[in-house]
Amino acid sequence: MSDRADQIIAALRRGHDHLASRVRRLDTADLTKTSGAAAWDVSQVLGHLGSGAEIALAVLEGALDGSGPKDGDFNKSVWARWDSISPGERAEGFLPANEALVTRYESLGARTREDLRIDLGFLRCTSTARNTCSLSITGPRCSTPCVSTWA
Repeated sequence: MSDRADQIIAALRRGHDHLASRVRRLDTADLTKTSGAAAWDVSQVLGHLGSGAEIALAVLEGALDGSGPKDGDFNKSVWARWDSISPGERAEGFLPANEALVTRYESLGARTREDLRIDLGFLRCTSTARNTCSLSITGPRCSTPCVSTWA
């Protein structure tokens, strides 16, 4: 199963490198153009990706050190910070934020890639089993009671 994790992490690296090369070429006019998400300009999409990378890294670290996911206030503070910065700062901030996440995934050993389970926090189970929903690097791992509560 570690092979699948390796493939996913390699795809994340390729995607980051490709997008980073494009972001580095954007000027202010490009960053303020409407994106594919009509309500957001390009910089807001980069802010969404950057804040998501920052939050995902915190969740990953919580899974690795056993502290678990951050609370919703953490996410809100990250989003507020990213929303408050300029288009140029969003583009500049996206690059190291996403690089840090991808690099951290790449640094995981084979055993960790195989065994790590990440509590996503927002996928709380309503079953009597203690939070049996988790995500491994290779895909979701959920008990039957948990899966049935999602439907």
